[in-house]
Amino acid sequence: PPMHSSRTLLRATSPLVLSRGAAAAAAARSSAVGRRWASSGGASGVAFDHSAFTNDFLAQVTDVTEATDPAQSSQILRRLIKSDVLKFMDMQDAPEKFFLAHRLLSTVGLGGFGIRFTVQFNLFAGSIVGLGGPEQVARLEEIQRKGQLGCFLLTEMQAGTSRHVTSRHVT
Repeated sequence: PPMHSSRTLLRATSPLVLSRGAAAAAAARSSAVGRRWASSGGASGVAFDHSAFTNDFLAQVTDVTEATDPAQSSQILRRLIKSDVLKFMDMQDAPEKFFLAHRLLSTVGLGGFGIRFTVQFNLFAGSIVGLGGPEQVARLEEIQRKGQLGCFLLTEMQAGTSRHVTSRHVT
């Protein structure tokens, strides 16, 4: 494969900012296979209305480009979480919504909000959905209802800032 400079890769992977109409059109074009799969019932067995979800999701993130600091970004994410437009369990119960949300978000510009969104839904909630016990998974509903933000911590033996502790004791 050809070698690329980091500048070239940055340009190639930078988020594209589109108008709301263009974002909806791009999402519709990019999800033809997903629509066919979901219209047959998808994972949840219920037909998925891509148009309604697109409109509802974009309405929740319409001011992402105006979120210029972490507090504003957090407020938008809390609003999205509480709205129930995208649920933490959709990763398992309605993956078509989960993946479409990511595609839609990429059309309005990610910035710091994109990182916050993926940590919340993919790493925090996704880890609980995939690895948590029944009690932990059940708590996700309350966390979502309250609009609480989660976090994600990854550590390993003999690594990180506290490797002298983790190499001897794991709690």
